[in-house]
Formats: sequence, structure tokens, C-alpha cells
Amino acid sequence: MHPSSDRAAPQPQRRRSGFTLIELLVVIAIIAILVSLLLPAVQQAREAARRAQCQNNLKQLGLAMHNYHSTWKTFPAATGGIAAPGGGFSGPRGTVGDWSMFPMLAPQLDETAYWGQISQPLTTYNTDGSVNNEFVPFGMWPNVNTSNGYPPFAYQFKTLICPSDGTEAEGSANTNYGVNWGDNGQVITYDRNYVSKNKRSCRGMAAGQIGFASDGLARATHFGITSIKDGTTNTILFGEIGRGDDNSFQAAVAQVDSLAVFDSGTAKGYENPKRDCLDIATATTTPGIYQTASGVSAVHNERGRNYAMGYPSLTGFMTILPPNGPSCATGNWGGARYGYSGGGIYTAGSYHSGGVQVTLADGSVKFISETVDAGDPSLPNATSGPSNYGTWGALGTRSGGEVVNDAF
Repeated sequence: MHPSSDRAAPQPQRRRSGFTLIELLVVIAIIAILVSLLLPAVQQAREAARRAQCQNNLKQLGLAMHNYHSTWKTFPAATGGIAAPGGGFSGPRGTVGDWSMFPMLAPQLDETAYWGQISQPLTTYNTDGSVNNEFVPFGMWPNVNTSNGYPPFAYQFKTLICPSDGTEAEGSANTNYGVNWGDNGQVITYDRNYVSKNKRSCRGMAAGQIGFASDGLARATHFGITSIKDGTTNTILFGEIGRGDDNSFQAAVAQVDSLAVFDSGTAKGYENPKRDCLDIATATTTPGIYQTASGVSAVHNERGRNYAMGYPSLTGFMTILPPNGPSCATGNWGGARYGYSGGGIYTAGSYHSGGVQVTLADGSVKFISETVDAGDPSLPNATSGPSNYGTWGALGTRSGGEVVNDAF
């Protein structure tokens, strides 16, 4: 008997396809290589975006300054506000003219609510409804470590933060931008008399309360476009400053005793910044990081920590040492305020690779390399004539008489 013709014939077995172990390892290796190539490109793209935002912030600051100038025919003072008789400070309601120019730019930075608070009397209340504090307009002292209960000083201007600096703002509101104080570190003195040498030291677009007048009141110094004899395209208004707790050159200041200024008026450090700041601060096993040794007795991290305070240690920089170089001062940040200390050597710095961005007095923004010509740092801080610190120093002076190459 023959088998049925409709009986299914056996089907040949199909070979299962798949990766061998070697093939899988090769694919994983290829993916890893592609990721390793792609990741730096992504990081560079992100930093380019952050840098562009930072550049836009600087442009906004330049525009705000020019809008302010259109109204008042001058730029705001680097240190201003209301000063109490004798320059005194008495408790949380005490007033002293130490405000930076940033609060003064609030209307031009579209911070009208903020301006409404600082320009009017402001009362704060306790939880039970009782009065906690009553603040006069423009009168609160912008303490570096606390807002002293004054609400506006805790408000962060978004325009003042560079996204490349990832440091969180703590306590008082912060800034990544400082005003240009010029190429001389002796820019503030509180000896109750106008000292001509220190007044001449203010060669940039900022000046301190250079002593007090006979009535005991501090006098703010303003500069306008007519003060810029070197040309608006050759003079810096703002530059970047870093923030952080990592003791890096960008974010911190070395306490260097050799910068002390004595009662006789003899200033050490400003006669030879290389010897008394650069060489001391760079005597470290980790490049770009301060160490408390070899003349550095402490490291302070107040740079950019309070945008409302007008001292150059917090909201300013000098064009003495090139960008991303060290900063040096005698004592803590208050060393620029008390006694006969004349300021410090505060350097521009950023977390961009290779340099900093600056706003020129014409409102344009330029990138300045940390290898910019900075002259001879062993020469003294000048009080007149051309800067001793090359192209970088020339960009810091408003009327030094220098000719600056466009290639900076």
C-alpha cells in the first residue's frame, strides 16, 4: 500500500541567524569609538552655546550703560549709594556709599520691579505682622556675606550670571561680570582725606570713594564717554570674573602680606606685581590653583559673590596681570576697605577655554586671550601716561594715550 500523496513532506531545518560573540564585541567597540568621538563635539557645542549666552549678557550690559548715559550724560559710579555722615555704619539700617553700579542699571536691564524696591522706602515684617526693618532708599549697606535682611540684595539678575560658571549663588546675589578699574591696584583709600596719588590711580572706567570730603561724606566718582580719551573701541567697560570655592585663579584671591601698604604711603606689590603677586601665587604644585604656602597665608572666595558691593575685590578687575592669572590682596576682601590698604591686584577670569570676554566702551564684545600682550609685570603700576602692561594694560586705561592694535 502506497503512502498517501497528500502527506506533508519533511521540511529542511533552517539555520538560526545571529551575532557571534566576536561580532558583538566588534559592534560594541565601534559604538564606544563613535561615542568617544561624539561626546567632545557635544560638549564643545554646549560650551559654545554657553559662551554665546555669556557674550549676550555682556552686550546687554553695554547697552544698559549707554542707555543710562543717554539719560544722565555719564556712566554710573562704581561705588555709590547714600553715605552716612562720617562714612559711618550703624546696624542693619546704617548707610554707606558702597553700592556697585549694577543696582543702578536695573531700569536699563528691564528689572523695574527691583528698581521700585531699592528706590523707595522698604519695610519688612515678622511673621506676627510686626515691623522687622525699615530701609531707606539706596541706603542699605551691601555686606559681602549677607543681605542683612534687605530683600533686593538676595535677588539674582539673570543677566549677571555666565552659564559657563556652574557655581551656585549663595547668600547674596552673584555676578560673573566686573567693571574695569584700570591698570593700578591702589584705587581705594579710606584715610578721610583725598589722596592725589590714589585718585590718579583710578585709570579705568571705575573709581572708588577716594577719601571723604570735609563734611564727612563720601563722594562718588563718575566717568562718561567724554572721559575716554583713548577711544571707546580701545577701552574696556566690563570683563568676566569667576566664582567658586575651588581656590582657582579665576574664582579666588590670594592673601599676600607683601602687598601691605603702610602708613607712610609706601606701597609694596604695586611697584613689582611679578615679584609680589605673580611669582608667589604661581609657586604651586597645581597650576592655576592657590596653595597656602610660599607667601600665601590664606585664600578667599568672595569674587563675584555680591553684585551690590562696589569694591573691586568683589565686582571689579584690573588690567595688570593677564586674564585667568592670579589675584592678590592684603588681608581679606575688607583689606581694600579698612586702614591704609590701597586695593589689590584683581584679575579678570572665566571658565571659557583660553581667555575672557569683555565689553568695550562702544558696546561691542571681544574675546581676550590669556596670552594677550601684558607688558612687563615687574614694572610699577602707573599713575599717568601709557600703561606698563602692554595691550592688556592699554585696554584698561581710559586716557593713557596708548594706540591699541586691532588684533588684540
